[in-house]
Amino acid sequence: MKVVYSEHFQAELCCVTGRYSAEDKELGRRFVQTVEHACVEITADPLRCRVLEGRVRRCLVRRFPYIIYYLVEDDLLYFGALLHSARHPETYRAAFADL
Repeated sequence: MKVVYSEHFQAELCCVTGRYSAEDKELGRRFVQTVEHACVEITADPLRCRVLEGRVRRCLVRRFPYIIYYLVEDDLLYFGALLHSARHPETYRAAFADL
């Protein structure tokens, strides 16, 4: 299965990591590790998380208030968005607009 991380996902991961690291370097490191671990778990079993809308699924990030939005299609696993859980859920749609 081909795994793709959108620019939006990567940019948000970098931005949030920077904010957490500015607060505490260890916190930033733990955030990255936790998101990476969630992505590995999703890759191992992409259908384990519930469908949110259409084909888009969501996975809550443990210990942090973030949600990973992703799409499974044939041989593609597309990580489209990483959003704070307090943001309006509709925000993730922009990450999947071209698919």
